[in-house]
Amino acid sequence: MIDQGFIDLRIRRQEGQVNESFWPSFTDIMTVIMMIFLIAMVVLLVRNLELVKQLRATMEAERQAMALAQATGKEKDNLAHRLQTAQTELSQLRPERLQLQAQVGELQEQARLEADKLTLAHQRISELEERKLQLEQQSSSQQQQLQQSQSQLKQTQDELGREQTERERLAQRASAQERQLEEARLAADISTQQIRALEERLTQAETQLEAAQAEQQQTLALQQQTLAQLRQTQAEQEQQSEELRALGSEKERLSQLTLAQRQQLQEASDAASSQTQQLAQLSEDNTSLRQELVRLRRQKADQEQELSQMRGQISVTDKRLADLQGNFASLQVKYDKLIKPARTAANKHVVEIRYTKRGGGHHIEYREPEHPGFRGIARGALEARLAQLQKQMPDSLYIKVIFPDSGGLSHNEAWRFTAAMHKYDYYYSNPPPDPQDQASPEQTPAEPAEPPQNREETGNGTGAAR
Repeated sequence: MIDQGFIDLRIRRQEGQVNESFWPSFTDIMTVIMMIFLIAMVVLLVRNLELVKQLRATMEAERQAMALAQATGKEKDNLAHRLQTAQTELSQLRPERLQLQAQVGELQEQARLEADKLTLAHQRISELEERKLQLEQQSSSQQQQLQQSQSQLKQTQDELGREQTERERLAQRASAQERQLEEARLAADISTQQIRALEERLTQAETQLEAAQAEQQQTLALQQQTLAQLRQTQAEQEQQSEELRALGSEKERLSQLTLAQRQQLQEASDAASSQTQQLAQLSEDNTSLRQELVRLRRQKADQEQELSQMRGQISVTDKRLADLQGNFASLQVKYDKLIKPARTAANKHVVEIRYTKRGGGHHIEYREPEHPGFRGIARGALEARLAQLQKQMPDSLYIKVIFPDSGGLSHNEAWRFTAAMHKYDYYYSNPPPDPQDQASPEQTPAEPAEPPQNREETGNGTGAAR
């Protein structure tokens, strides 16, 4: 039987229609209580299972967080160790690089000195070659002079031979004349004796003078002729003596000239031998200089090869240093990210900005440390003022954004305004060099992930909506 759309499940429904007792209603109540108890027990079991799942998830999250913290600590230690190793390698490579640079400088200085020596050697060789040419020219001219002197000496010797021949001829002639003169003297002596005998005979035979006057006059004429001949012969002998004396002086002059020419010839021979020795010495010097030049060229080639090797080593070292510096920079960035100090308002110029939404419009108020209270300001004027303060104090401008409880802002509006204001803050104006390794604003420790609405910042140093 259906009563008002419900099926009557009571055992004694017929009696209930006649008599209404207490127990059926009690049974209904107990049934309802039992059903409520069962439903509550099911709800509690389901809730307990959810709590167990949440507990397990929380424990797993804690375990993962601990593992992440341990991994981060290990990575931090590893990065610190790598950073220390990189710094050690850099400190070890710097002296090596300085030493290599010093060696390169020394090699370049040696190469420059060797080049100067080589230049001086070339100049010396050119000077020696010029001197050799001059000496060869002088030697050729002296040889020509020597040949001329020899020819002159030969001519002089020939003339001397001819003069000696002429002298011998003159000596023979003089000896012949001397013999003739001696004969003439003997004849004169004989004639004198005859004159004396004749005088004696004259004295004895004065009486016979007149008879023999004609004969005596003839004899006297003959004697006078003989005396004239003797005088002429004596004059010729004196002239020959003078010629002999002149020939003797000429012979002495020719002897002196021959001696002088022999001395000149000896000097020319000595000069030629000394020039020959000088030429041999210059040839030896030229050979030694050429050998020294070859040695210097080889040494220069070896030094250039060593310099190129050292330049290659320096380039490899510079490349390795650049790699180490890059690794050091990346490690420094990671290290700075790991140990970056927290953002704080201590010793900073704090600018408080309150951002609300009223009547469908946004309202901005700000306060500086020297101002006693908040003042309303437009968005453009606020950004201009913050840009001016950032130029004045780029390392000490602290932006504190406040969202009142009754601000009526959404999460996205609060986040966009906070991000716009943080570009003037000292902490966010100088981001790390590697933007790909930086954490997102929601993951940065200084910026909370979800700035809830209707909360005011308490000034704990985050500077964003909390």
